[in-house]
Amino acid sequence: MHDVHVREAAFGDARIRGRQAGFRLWSPEFAFERFAFGMAAEYAYTRYEFEGLSTRDRDLHHLHLPLQWRGHDDHRWRVVLTPVIATSPPPTGRRGPA
Repeated sequence: MHDVHVREAAFGDARIRGRQAGFRLWSPEFAFERFAFGMAAEYAYTRYEFEGLSTRDRDLHHLHLPLQWRGHDDHRWRVVLTPVIATSPPPTGRRGPA
């Protein structure tokens, strides 16, 4: 589990702040004759807060799913594929002119 503060920025009277929390989990490595395989899940939630700007606060979710293959003995190689899912929920409430 991690929890970090994203650098704060100021634009005159306007301010932007961010905070991030998340986790990283790796599976045990599964060994086969010529290679080993491992996988992980990495999740991060970031909250951006705006003051003095005509916009709403934003939430951002990231899910990374790294898949790793690694060669044994004389076959020194490593391949990592990382599919990523990222989303920011839409605003709630009324949309458009009344």
